[in-house]
Amino acid sequence: MATDTATDKVQVWELPRSSDLMRFGPVEAAVTVARLVEGKGDPALLEPGLADRLAVGHLRVQDWDAEHVVLDPVTGRLSSLWLYEERPDLSTLRELAPSPAALGRLLGAVEDLGAFRGRFAELAGQWGPAAVARAETVFRSVLAEEDWGPGGIPRFWELSAVIRPLSLIAGPGAGLRLELPGALLAEEFGADGVVRVDPARLPAGLVHEPTRRFLAAVGLPRDGGMFYLDGPEELLTPFAEEGPEIPGANTRALFSLGGLVEDTSVYVDGVTGAVHAWYHGYGSLVPLNSDVSTLAFTLWLYRREQALEEVHGFTDGLYGQLADAMVDVLAAVDPVPGRATDDEDDWHYWPQVFHDEAGGVL
Repeated sequence: MATDTATDKVQVWELPRSSDLMRFGPVEAAVTVARLVEGKGDPALLEPGLADRLAVGHLRVQDWDAEHVVLDPVTGRLSSLWLYEERPDLSTLRELAPSPAALGRLLGAVEDLGAFRGRFAELAGQWGPAAVARAETVFRSVLAEEDWGPGGIPRFWELSAVIRPLSLIAGPGAGLRLELPGALLAEEFGADGVVRVDPARLPAGLVHEPTRRFLAAVGLPRDGGMFYLDGPEELLTPFAEEGPEIPGANTRALFSLGGLVEDTSVYVDGVTGAVHAWYHGYGSLVPLNSDVSTLAFTLWLYRREQALEEVHGFTDGLYGQLADAMVDVLAAVDPVPGRATDDEDDWHYWPQVFHDEAGGVL
């Protein structure tokens, strides 16, 4: 039977430091997978060679511990393990890295991409499709330097390579947080799939000039998958015609931008340009995006993910990690959406729906 701990084997391996993607426990506290199963299921049902692997940490999903990170104490290879203790034979093992040192380099590359450090320093101040493509190329060059063996690059890192660079599609804007590439929405949603508003139809109460310019020149998708509007006539309906008075909110300054799934309407504050969600089920008005530019970015990001999903199938086994990557990309350009939490009163629309695996949003 596998022992409770195996520090004599694991001490030769120096684990990476914990990060947003993974958490590692003290080496001396590592236990075997067999030990995790004992008392709940039969360790004999584990795949050959799995029982003696050491549980050294966890993947993170929404800042919560998710799948185990397990180490082969002989080879040093690391894998993620979805462990079904009651039915160990149904557990799923996926490769992560050929060694702890390699895993540390890969986790560092994710952090460097987000901070424009190391190999990604050249991307500082660069935006648009070329910057996205360059970031993916650089990240893949990091992956190519590791000795992956016959299994090739794990899908966990493939996900980071294609999703995380999407934060570079748009640079800082003037008056709005982002300056979207001119043809970005039309290329993604089709020329007829983007609705713009005739400046003469913009309501007088919409006094935020950057928002006025954006709606007239750039526009919003007619059908963003999760976002929808029928045409220009649906845009900019006053909140006062559809919703009740809300204590502490200037509802007279709110104008409709369309609707979202989950029985949610979208409004822009005509004075500040901030974008809010009105969730009919709760009867509450909450921040959604910083402004119309980051709303448009979010809708573009979702459409891009849907296209990439058809190629890579990340939701098959990596749904939580994909949702986290989407939230991280959005957070890189907009602090308002926040992160999903267990607190029902702390409701963040985009993180909540991205993580809705049961609903299959991604």
